[in-house]
Amino acid sequence: MSRFASERIHLSVENDRIALVKISGRLHPRIEAEDTLAIPTEPNTPEIGLEALGRLLAGKPWQRADVHVVLSDLLVRYFVVDITPGLQNLNELQQLVAARFEDTYGLVAEDWEINADLNPLTSRLLACAIDRRLITGLRQIIGKPDYRLVSVQPFLVREFNHWRRQIGKTTTWFAAVERNSLSLALIDRGNLQTLRTHQGIDNLYATLPQLMARDQMLFGTSESALHLSVAGIGVSPSPNEIPHQRNSAIISLGMELWPGRTKNWSQNYRLALSGVWQ
Repeated sequence: MSRFASERIHLSVENDRIALVKISGRLHPRIEAEDTLAIPTEPNTPEIGLEALGRLLAGKPWQRADVHVVLSDLLVRYFVVDITPGLQNLNELQQLVAARFEDTYGLVAEDWEINADLNPLTSRLLACAIDRRLITGLRQIIGKPDYRLVSVQPFLVREFNHWRRQIGKTTTWFAAVERNSLSLALIDRGNLQTLRTHQGIDNLYATLPQLMARDQMLFGTSESALHLSVAGIGVSPSPNEIPHQRNSAIISLGMELWPGRTKNWSQNYRLALSGVWQ
């Protein structure tokens, strides 16, 4: 167990802001400190704002803690890799994943840290890539004696792992909702199969069935994948807010508000507190 285990910093990085919360306690978490940092929105500079984060973390309220980082899905590149028959070893599988990333996004794989469950026995795997400048900057800032970097995860992955038991092992859709986007994944027998991030969603709950139908067509999924679980910002709609489909079931995961906090506060720190949200 870490020597900082009693206090944890939960930190989120989005394309225009960084939010962080320091909490203590396990069964009944207590907020010890919170803050947000605005990031100038400049293209191709995901590491911008990390210097300001470093200065903030040097302050007394933030010292000596384990750190959990959640990245907005808008900073992550998800892609699906269909396994080519005849691969000889793990190295060839890694080369295939890198080649699929470059083919999908037109980017140089060496500039990105690519993570995937490299299981040669599966026919398809889901991978995600994070800009190496961003991940390196985070490790440099947080990799100091007063902190221990425990994890860096994309929002959807963090939410999926947090709610995995409630989602179950049926064929289902799972949506992770951020302020300006949502990521929609198909889950089959408890494993992520496909994933797309959608931006500019104005009427979230009215739009979800359309997104499900479109992604279902693009990925060639079966008609049985009609169930939907939703987690993230503003996930406590009334039943009438989501147009139901025949034989469908919609489950909202987690409370809309952090206990004792306002709606605005809860939305500001929802990504940062992913993984411990109640």
